Amino acid sequence: MTNGQSQKAVGRSGSGASSAFHYRPSSPIQLLSMMCCPDVAEAYGHELLQQPAQCAHLSPLSSAWWTVKWFISNSREKYSEEMYDRGTLYRHIFYTDLIDDSLKSMTKRKWKDLVSRVRKTEDFFLK
Repeated sequence: MTNGQSQKAVGRSGSGASSAFHYRPSSPIQLLSMMCCPDVAEAYGHELLQQPAQCAHLSPLSSAWWTVKWFISNSREKYSEEMYDRGTLYRHIFYTDLIDDSLKSMTKRKWKDLVSRVRKTEDFFLK
């Protein structure tokens, strides 16, 4: 890192180009509606790493979100109805049902599979 930043790179040297992008945040970071300080996380035995956007393959949440979006884009026909009004075709999509069922499609088993895939990827790069 440059300009005197006090951030440590995480990973072994030579463990892949992406390890240079993973670093410990030096100050508290915003996580949704709460602040999380790296020092507090370390006190509880955790290590916070900031993950850049180009490493989405290391985030099971990104993969889960992709699964939900895929379900929505491929199931819109099932959750819509067509209506004609004075010669004009309207399509009504039942978004509430579509979104509910898409979230239900992300089962506990799928989540475990995604986490397992990320761990295998991490292990591959850490060897």
